[in-house]
Amino acid sequence: AIRQQHYGFLFPSAALLPSLSVLENIAFSVLKAGVYDEKQQAALTLAALQFCALEKEAECLVAELSSERQAVTAFARAIAHRPLLLIAESPPEEKTLIPFAQRALEELGITVIWSTEMGNPATLVADHILTMDEGKLLA
Repeated sequence: AIRQQHYGFLFPSAALLPSLSVLENIAFSVLKAGVYDEKQQAALTLAALQFCALEKEAECLVAELSSERQAVTAFARAIAHRPLLLIAESPPEEKTLIPFAQRALEELGITVIWSTEMGNPATLVADHILTMDEGKLLA
């Protein structure tokens, strides 16, 4: 329950449900986080759609979207329930998602941990960079 309520996740594969629409994928994560009040579900889902500028694609099946828009949908799904922490493990379309991650930190107060390789776009905008080698923290 703590994981579902307080953490958001982005993985290398978007892990979206292809038979559901963008709206349904986002709403599903809100419900899974334990938000059972329908008005609150709708408000959080709509806010995530707007935050990620997905309103036009709301009724589209995610399987019909480009890989970039699927990545944005996955980001919206990860933040819809307003987690305290977003963990991004080498998400697809990294360059596209960085501005959303920066806004999530600034506007929503969501702490973002972004796992990537040195030299990738996220390392250029990070506040802090920690390096690991074979599971050991180096810096």
